[in-house]
Amino acid sequence: MAEMLKSLEMNRVSYQRVGSYGLKCHKNTVRFEMEINQMQDLDNIFVVKFKRLAGEMPQYKEVSGRVLQNMNLSLPSNSSGIAAPPNYVY
Repeated sequence: MAEMLKSLEMNRVSYQRVGSYGLKCHKNTVRFEMEINQMQDLDNIFVVKFKRLAGEMPQYKEVSGRVLQNMNLSLPSNSSGIAAPPNYVY
């Protein structure tokens, strides 16, 4: 969650917490949700889920892409497993 908040602040995106693991975000006309989910049956794998609520797709892709790029999504050095590069698919 700390990486999400840090990235939102770096990109000047306003946000409001929704529960323990969710955020409602907006910048200009773009509104979206971000949520942390844990993969089933995998204790140390988490997913950051984005959902567009309002705004044009090109602006949403730009804002969410910048937010995602500024997040450090790698595993800690003492964790087992393989860390995926910070690529994303829309």
